[in-house]
Amino acid sequence: MERLKESKQAEFVALYGRRRVGKTWLVRCYFQDKFTFYSTGIARGNRKEQLKNFYKSICAHSQNNPEQHMVGTEF
Repeated sequence: MERLKESKQAEFVALYGRRRVGKTWLVRCYFQDKFTFYSTGIARGNRKEQLKNFYKSICAHSQNNPEQHMVGTEF
């Protein structure tokens, strides 16, 4: 994580594990809220719901209308 924090280029981190063990807290504390984008999953969501949620988060971050891009998109 230190390498990612010090990196001068864009990085992607996927952190997963059991619910309610402090994953979001760890990331926020470690990176001191110095990240451009993050998304959290949906409790008990299936794969399709998780992907749709992630896609909408990315679109909201980039200020694109997700509904416009979702026509024909299969999750």
